[in-house]
Amino acid sequence: MEIITVMISIIAVLYFLVILPLLLGQFIKVCNSFMHFDWLDSFLWGFLAQLFIFEIFYTPALLLRVSFSKFSNVLMVAYLIFGAVGFCLLVYHQRKKVVSVKVSFHKVWNKKNFLWIFPLVLIGIQLYMNIFYQYLDGDDAYYMAQSTAAVMTDHMYGFEPYTGVTTDLDMRHAMAGLPVFLSFLSKIAQIHPAIMGHTIFSTFIIAIVYLLYGKIAKLLFKGDGSSIPLFLFFIALFQMFGNSTIYTNETFFLTRTSQGKSVFSGFLIPLLFLFLLELSNRMETERFANSSQSIRKNHKYSDCFIRMLLFQVAGVCCTTMSVYLVSLILGMGILILSIRDRKPKMLIYYLVSLIPAGFYGLLYLMN
Repeated sequence: MEIITVMISIIAVLYFLVILPLLLGQFIKVCNSFMHFDWLDSFLWGFLAQLFIFEIFYTPALLLRVSFSKFSNVLMVAYLIFGAVGFCLLVYHQRKKVVSVKVSFHKVWNKKNFLWIFPLVLIGIQLYMNIFYQYLDGDDAYYMAQSTAAVMTDHMYGFEPYTGVTTDLDMRHAMAGLPVFLSFLSKIAQIHPAIMGHTIFSTFIIAIVYLLYGKIAKLLFKGDGSSIPLFLFFIALFQMFGNSTIYTNETFFLTRTSQGKSVFSGFLIPLLFLFLLELSNRMETERFANSSQSIRKNHKYSDCFIRMLLFQVAGVCCTTMSVYLVSLILGMGILILSIRDRKPKMLIYYLVSLIPAGFYGLLYLMN
């Protein structure tokens, strides 16, 4: 029985933290009009979509005071349905592609790839420290206690974590559903929320953030084989020695990794800048292409609207501060690009994407 339980836990973790994001990324790939969209894009955007779906189901369940077990059952069914559809889309995308198994050693390894040893060593040290060592943070008395209370009491944000007494709904903390997301993962995988948050989920976040930085480096350095590992090396070095105060992004990233504020600052904001960089390159490429033609083509940017919605809702899943932080960062970027390329339609898409932020802002003010 213990072996079966361990196998169920491993399968659940692999599905919800690896396979499901890849499958959900296929939905973004369908509406994608960017220049390139590979498996890493599917993984990054799929994880953002996973948080988006969670928050969409979590918000009404929280307001209606639905029990945690009922909410978990509905959410699991929703994830399974989205995953099944995503698998069908994946098969559809791959049906005409032929995978070649012939690989030349000289194409895989060269002198430039030797540089990858340095960032991989630093990242490996961080993952090792995260798995086998611990850091005690005072905020865990609230967030980790809420994750544990949801599993143990079947109520979401129904108890004061410091005393255990019943309390009114605190929308400032309750809207950010990442602690309950950890509760859901721990319930499905049959793993204690503290282990899920401090070991499994935090390791996943550290890994996915460095994959994200690799994607940013590839875009900034145009695929230069030597610049990308050096960029990741210095990023990893800064993360390791950035604990100058308890408020730096580096401190949150490595010591409070499972908390929503860390996921927001470490993953969502860099992904937001990656989105703006890719959008800028795409608009610039189309501008030069149109300048060489007598007839100017009218390109659609409706897929950008979908990504903006993902940021607005998934950001709230991490922290309520995203209501204005995501809107501010995204708004400044879209404003600059729309003026530069004379595309006022982008501003319209952005303004419509603010509807979820306005809704969550009203919930916060009504508390």
